[in-house]
Amino acid sequence: MNRQTAIAKATREFYQKPMATVSIELILTICFVLGLSVFAIQPTLTTMSELAEEIEQKKELDEDLSNKLNALTSVQETYKQVEPSLYLLEQAIPTKPNTVQDVKVIEKLASNHNLIITSLAVPEIPVVADSTLSVLQLSKQATPFSLTVRGEYSSIRSFIEELQNYRRVFTVESVSFGINNARRTNQAFLQASISLTAPYYSGKKANSDSGDTRKDTTP
Repeated sequence: MNRQTAIAKATREFYQKPMATVSIELILTICFVLGLSVFAIQPTLTTMSELAEEIEQKKELDEDLSNKLNALTSVQETYKQVEPSLYLLEQAIPTKPNTVQDVKVIEKLASNHNLIITSLAVPEIPVVADSTLSVLQLSKQATPFSLTVRGEYSSIRSFIEELQNYRRVFTVESVSFGINNARRTNQAFLQASISLTAPYYSGKKANSDSGDTRKDTTP
């Protein structure tokens, strides 16, 4: 009991000394300053963290842009290499219909194979796309042709093969053969009814209400 009393007395005497009072005030002051420092620095640390994250994102974006730029440069180089041949694409599948030219090609090839075109019809008149449309807005369409030719089987076959391999793309949809008699001579001959299409790019579908364009040369 005397020991506890002595400890209490010594402690009381220590805190009554000026040095002890100053030490406690100093510790409290340091703690207060540290607390204020933490609250003051925290926004700065947060800002620094956000800036570091933003810098990292911009680095990734810069890398993506560099990759895209390299890809674009490669595409431009490729385009320059194939540019002299681009007109072939326009001839194969044009960006607007040219029915008159297609008919001339069909007639020319038939004549080359000594075939007589007895009928030629265009069931649907294609509509020319708006010139303000971009290439990406165009869709693939096709002008249909229906024709009947007369001649030798080998000539008809060669005519169809050349149509399919011609620079201007023609798609043969169907071919049917038959024997018919000429009205004047009553002579039997071989004829073929051919359905084909000529594709092109347009922003509008073909107009099926425009009527038929027909050429009939039946003897």
